[in-house]
Amino acid sequence: MSLIRSYRTDSPLAAQVLGYEAVDVKVALLQISEGAVLELLQYVEPNTVARQITERHIIGSAHLALLVDDVAATLDRLVEWGGTRRNDPAETEPGKILTYAQDPDGNWLEFAQINRSKTDLY
Repeated sequence: MSLIRSYRTDSPLAAQVLGYEAVDVKVALLQISEGAVLELLQYVEPNTVARQITERHIIGSAHLALLVDDVAATLDRLVEWGGTRRNDPAETEPGKILTYAQDPDGNWLEFAQINRSKTDLY
């Protein structure tokens, strides 16, 4: 991914879009591929509230799936940065290796290493 731009806003229009009376939000836009952008938000105001996110089966939980070149190396790097390994990588089909982990903030991530045609990813 490459950074398109990052900024911080506390504008009334941002508050309106996000559904709050007032906000202070840091935003980063990342280019994933042509036509695919990932937007990350960090709320400065209102204050962030921690929630229970150690289980994936709870209604409202979510995960971000990322295609990576090497699941094991990516998982090791995430753990070095403070993330949590949740299971060992598993080859679910020939050429398809998957694992789940959590980033340092507890967000769920799925890493997928798929060694086959890009037209046959899932």
